Amino acid sequence: MLLLSGFLAYALCFVAAEGEQVARRTSSLRRASTLVRNGQGRSIKKLRQSGTLGVADSKMADEATAEAMAAAMGDTAYAAQENAEAIASQLSSDAPDSQEASTEQAEQALESGVIFSPDSKLLVWDKTPQAGKTSKGWLTVPLDPDDTSSPPIKVRVQAWFSTVQPAPLGLLYTHCGGPGSKKKCPSDWADQGSYDVFSMDQRGDGQTGPSIGCKGMSKWAKGPHAQSKLADLKKQYDKGHRLSVHDFTDCPCAMGDGAHPIANGVSAAVDPSQKAEVKLHFQSLSARSRRCYEWSNWKLTGKGGKAYNFLDYVGTDRVVGDIDAFRRAVGASKMSLIGAGYGTLVAGMYATMLPGNVDKLMLNSAMDPALDAVKLAKETASGFARSVRRLLQDCSVQPGCPIYNNGNPAAVLEDLYKDLRSEHGLGAPQAPISDAVEAAHFRLTPGLLTSWLLRHLSDNSGGEWTVAAEVLGDLTDDSKKVRTKAVTTVLNDMCAPLGPDGKVFSWHYGVCIGNQVEETDGTLLQSAILATDYAGRYTVEQATRMAMAAYAELGEYTSVYIGYLSTMCSWPTLPQPAGTIGNPKIKALVISNLYDPVSAYTSSQAMHQAFPAGSMVTWQGVGHIFMPNIAYDKEGADSCNKGLVHFMKSAELPQNGKVCLNRKPLPLSPKGWNDDTDDDEDEDSADEETKPKVEKSRGLRIQIGMATLAMIVPAFLLHT
Repeated sequence: MLLLSGFLAYALCFVAAEGEQVARRTSSLRRASTLVRNGQGRSIKKLRQSGTLGVADSKMADEATAEAMAAAMGDTAYAAQENAEAIASQLSSDAPDSQEASTEQAEQALESGVIFSPDSKLLVWDKTPQAGKTSKGWLTVPLDPDDTSSPPIKVRVQAWFSTVQPAPLGLLYTHCGGPGSKKKCPSDWADQGSYDVFSMDQRGDGQTGPSIGCKGMSKWAKGPHAQSKLADLKKQYDKGHRLSVHDFTDCPCAMGDGAHPIANGVSAAVDPSQKAEVKLHFQSLSARSRRCYEWSNWKLTGKGGKAYNFLDYVGTDRVVGDIDAFRRAVGASKMSLIGAGYGTLVAGMYATMLPGNVDKLMLNSAMDPALDAVKLAKETASGFARSVRRLLQDCSVQPGCPIYNNGNPAAVLEDLYKDLRSEHGLGAPQAPISDAVEAAHFRLTPGLLTSWLLRHLSDNSGGEWTVAAEVLGDLTDDSKKVRTKAVTTVLNDMCAPLGPDGKVFSWHYGVCIGNQVEETDGTLLQSAILATDYAGRYTVEQATRMAMAAYAELGEYTSVYIGYLSTMCSWPTLPQPAGTIGNPKIKALVISNLYDPVSAYTSSQAMHQAFPAGSMVTWQGVGHIFMPNIAYDKEGADSCNKGLVHFMKSAELPQNGKVCLNRKPLPLSPKGWNDDTDDDEDEDSADEETKPKVEKSRGLRIQIGMATLAMIVPAFLLHT
């Protein structure tokens, strides 16, 4: 830091007013050094403008250079110093109107040296960073910055350094959504020689702090005794024992019996028309929340033995503090931010709390900025309903769509839900208890179908929309074998505690246990974070009444309302909402898919209203989070993408209200994607696939996108 502190003062001295006294040199250097160590390098410019920094004569310049060269800070720091020296050497001969720009260049050059050699009290890289390379590191921050007794925590960070140094466009933070975006949130900007890009494991995820999740089942399922454990479960089932969540895991944070799988952390697989079932789900989540909060895994100790619960300090406002700690550590005065999905809440809250530190801000598929749990739940359910209507609309004009029904696919979906609630319903055979007893059938419920449908409509490539249409068609097929195979597809996806690839399907044993064990997704992490961010705590009775009232308006899509609300309404911590997200002066660019089933279009509209100085761009496409290079309409999506790229490079906003037209309907015929998959399967093959086998997972025939992939690939994978 001495190298950068001394040389920054040296570089700026050439543009100070000539009447200053050289006697003030020492105090000026000392103050400049302090500012650089605190990550406030650009504040030196203000000192220079106010006349606080003195003029350095040639002797002082020589001394500063010698001091800088004596500091052993590595080749990268020397390169930054030499770059700044070259700029400073010509400042005295530059015309007055060019001195300001030259000073900025000198500061940028020195900031690049700081990012390679940051304040070691805050940030330590695993290895010496290099231009065009990637480095991981540890950021040290207090659990609670407002409490000096709180213990420090280590935040895992990763940076992609621009191929051009100093990075021409400065520092960029990226968050890919979730919650649960990790340090590997990708970016092309560094490769393009534009930005130094960084991301991090947010609190409770990855390597940062105690991991908010359960690993009880994965411990034995991947161990040497997995088969014997599964055999024991089968024996219990054969004896008539109804298996429960805690037969699969001993984690205190597992949802518990009575809860239903929650697809993508959003849609509860509960029948919203059944009050008793809805109430039991809320009861189970309420009990889980208290049990989990009191788990000793979250207990931390600060100075003087003071006790802390880690779950009290994982809200998005804490993530904002961690992001800014990185900015200070690397000496950046400002930075740009890109957030996708939940990442829009992170980036938007940063811009709300620390607007002076923001350069450019892009928000892709925003969450609701009002920070109210009920509003979020209702808007998300409405957004999902809009997506289903788009599916039916596109199907109605494509005779090849499996639910075309002479242009009335809505009637097919309506009748399907009636069939699921009928006396016989639709099901698939469970594991037989004995050879002498016919296997019972496990029923597909309305809630399971709705949640499965949301999971597939979250795919922004459109491929899983075709799968959804095909499975819906098979569920209404005249052939019992075809219907049974389709039911199996849905159950294998939803009732798999380790995910469809985990080769354990609980429905074979008469119970649908999916992500209730908290093994395969970030539902628990989402509960902890969003329940802290969003206001709204309700009793089981209150939440049940609200859900039944919502059913009258939202119908089947109330499963989404219940899913969101149940993960937040009974969380034990007091909410810590940051008021309302937004700032009237920041020129944020908001981009949204019109048919996003997870981040409702209305939420993006509200986010744009929260940043009224910016622009909003709409893509008429589908799925969660905008992406370019969409196969079903590349030209339409790329017309949006050009504006995003231009904004991130120039800060020039695209026209507010721009709509990128999707002129081509989704190819909802199974052959519409020119898929070479053989759709003709013989009857024996169909029979084989409907048989429950713990050791084999068929899953889906087309694995394109999926919601988890959509959430981790944001719109900053941009190409010109």
